[in-house]
Amino acid sequence: MNGQAAEESISLAPLELERAGIRALLGYINLRESDFGFRNDYMPPDSFSLLQFNYLNSHPLELTEYVSSFAAAAEEGFAETIKRAVVDLRAEHGTGPVTVAEPDLTEMSGFGLYYRSSDINALLTVIYPLVNTTLPAATDSTLARLRKSQRIFLYRDLPELLLEDELAHERDVFIHDSIQQAEKETLRKFVSFGTKIRPEFILRYGTEAALEILRGVEQLMLSVERGELVLSEALFSSVEEPGRKGLRTLLGRHEGWKISGAGDDYHTGDFTVLIDIGGNDHYDLSYNPAAPHPRIIIDLAGDDIYSGKSRHTVGSGLFSLGLLIDWDGDDTYRAGNFSIGSGFCGVGIVYDRAGDDRYLGDTFTQGAGAFGLGVLFDESGRDVYQAAFNAQAFGFTKGAGLLIDRRGNDNYLAGDKYSDVLRYDNHYLSLSQGFGYGMRPFMSGGIGGLIDLEGNDTYKADIFGQGSSYWRSIGFVYDNSGNDQYLAHQYAQGSATHMALGALVDAAGDDFYRSKGVSQGCGHDYSFAVLSDRSGNDVYHAVDLSQGAGSANGVGLLCDLSGDDRYHIGNPANTNGYGNPRREFGSIGLLLDLGGVDVYDGFGADNTVWRVESKWGGGFDCIWEQWFSDSAGVNSQAGGVGR
Repeated sequence: MNGQAAEESISLAPLELERAGIRALLGYINLRESDFGFRNDYMPPDSFSLLQFNYLNSHPLELTEYVSSFAAAAEEGFAETIKRAVVDLRAEHGTGPVTVAEPDLTEMSGFGLYYRSSDINALLTVIYPLVNTTLPAATDSTLARLRKSQRIFLYRDLPELLLEDELAHERDVFIHDSIQQAEKETLRKFVSFGTKIRPEFILRYGTEAALEILRGVEQLMLSVERGELVLSEALFSSVEEPGRKGLRTLLGRHEGWKISGAGDDYHTGDFTVLIDIGGNDHYDLSYNPAAPHPRIIIDLAGDDIYSGKSRHTVGSGLFSLGLLIDWDGDDTYRAGNFSIGSGFCGVGIVYDRAGDDRYLGDTFTQGAGAFGLGVLFDESGRDVYQAAFNAQAFGFTKGAGLLIDRRGNDNYLAGDKYSDVLRYDNHYLSLSQGFGYGMRPFMSGGIGGLIDLEGNDTYKADIFGQGSSYWRSIGFVYDNSGNDQYLAHQYAQGSATHMALGALVDAAGDDFYRSKGVSQGCGHDYSFAVLSDRSGNDVYHAVDLSQGAGSANGVGLLCDLSGDDRYHIGNPANTNGYGNPRREFGSIGLLLDLGGVDVYDGFGADNTVWRVESKWGGGFDCIWEQWFSDSAGVNSQAGGVGR
């Protein structure tokens, strides 16, 4: 765990209590666990569907176990998280073996050594074959079946579907209709060839390269810690630099490479490899998507500023690997769209080891993935994450977006820019903070996961966020410890819409939840969503269709395992365990509180079992040890049964 694991280890024991409570309540309202699964015959999986989603869609009660296991991988560290993400991105329709030719290391035998430091040369020796042979081969295999025009469409036209118009609220209905028709045509065109993309190649080799390079950096810094290497002296040269034609014969002096010293530097442009050993540096980065290549940036010390002059910069991967490793310092990451740990048909990773950092982005940023993997992994510090839309752990089709913060009191802010013109005049779309998104009905979505392991954190979103999802995708938040605040307006805090899965799991702390509706464990339209709070004295505020609500044949669950809690609501008719009677067989909504002295504004009551006059809805509030002799039924000392 690298000495930076969270104070409280991830435990699966609460899952057993959660499932036992669900079984007991289901028995009371005449349902079985098997009634929670969704069949695929209503809308069969499309060719972009993920195996992980299809399994959980049939076994939705395993969703919180899935989220907990992902969090356990994050607690183990960066490597286990990355490996887990690659496994979960397996597609429903396999495409055969994923191998490319191994690099020919004999080509390095002709290189001279420019630097005296054996540690620097060792790191360069790791990087060179990856960026010159392995990763280009993975790119070629990923895109091999696409024509040139389709590749251009992939980076020029498809990304536009993930962007929003800041002036949308000023446009009339006819313009909105024309924009929607144009988007549908773009989708239809992409679907006609999108299955030819083979992201499994860049996923495998991009992540393996990132792990190998990080291990090389760790070895270098271990030499520094042992006093075997002084960074300020690391770049002393061993030879006199030759003329321009001779640079290619020296390791680390290749075209597109830059290795910089301990001063305060300004780096601008498009690089293949950039290593800076110290100083307070400013990076002004750009990227040409027409000429894809790997980009490796390693900064070992200093308070740095990373800026993006174009899309697909600051640890972002388009058709290749974009890796940014910052070892130490209080840093600022500032970029616009497709930035800061985003992978669009590629792998994009930002790994920040230490410092109080600020992450500022717009759209598809801060852990966003589509046909690939985007990861923002922050080991420690008091950090601020601010983005507008499709960000902060956003997973689009055949992609995963992960934001992992292991230590520190952090603030997550998403929204406040793009108006939700379909619903409100004064609220904004977020689609962030653990959000999975597919384009209905054309393409299934991906996996968006935000994991915070330690600290008192604040999460603020508006419409769609905080462990939510839309159209055949998975979105989740896992917070392991601390007194946290979750603030949103709608479709949030464990919410799923249109055949999707959403979860918010908070393992410990006295937490505060506030949202208007379709939140706090609400599944809408053949979806399953859960809010699971495992300990602490918590406060839940909502207005309607929340706190364990099922809508349009969806399933919603709120489960609080312990603590003295307060449930405040505005509409008692569709909260506190409610399933509305839609279509021919209805919905399911459940609220479970299995410990503590609790207060309800609505239908629930402390130390009571209740059934809501809906189809199907109800709740348990009890002290688990006093109420149940086992998971099969109610103890003879049970309290009163409600309405």
